[in-house]
Amino acid sequence: ACVYPALSALNGDLLSGKHIAETHRFGGTPASPAVSIIVPLYGAYDFLDIQAARFAFDPGIRDADLIYVLDRPEDAAVVRDRLDGLHRTYGMACRLAVCAENYGYGPACTLGAGLASAPLLLFLNADVVPETPGWLSRLVAFHAAQPEAGVTGPRLLFPDGGLQHAGLFFSRGEQPWWVNRHYWKGFPGDHPPALINREVPGVT
Repeated sequence: ACVYPALSALNGDLLSGKHIAETHRFGGTPASPAVSIIVPLYGAYDFLDIQAARFAFDPGIRDADLIYVLDRPEDAAVVRDRLDGLHRTYGMACRLAVCAENYGYGPACTLGAGLASAPLLLFLNADVVPETPGWLSRLVAFHAAQPEAGVTGPRLLFPDGGLQHAGLFFSRGEQPWWVNRHYWKGFPGDHPPALINREVPGVT
């Protein structure tokens, strides 16, 4: 009753006139996906090969609605060819949505969400690589078991195994505005407090 009306109006202003210029489909979309995975793209596409190789051998991803949102329309042909190649290599179905212009991360994610066909949305960066198969079904099951939770986030690790974050909190920095901070950033990935499922102010 308080936050939603203000954010809804601001979001409407942010998205005014912004739209998806073209879409491409590689393979068929699952009939009743549990999750739509939104992956925004801008400028760095090598990560897609690594991520797709992990997705391809994870049965849970086959049942997801995978949507890549390109926020750099001049790269549309390059990304389209890359996703087509990955589809031909792994048989992984996905869609590509190309923004009409460079809108930024937030609007790209929101426009991608507008194309989703599943009741749950997962926003995932292209450089995130799952450690083990089955991660998506575990995340969905955990979220379903927390009916009071609006958003659920995983523990993220850096390539060296250190913690990137285990939830976010917010504080004022040297500047007079709020910034997000990461719990235990840089600690070992198995730092005991980071392994506890708990409520946090924010996730990413």
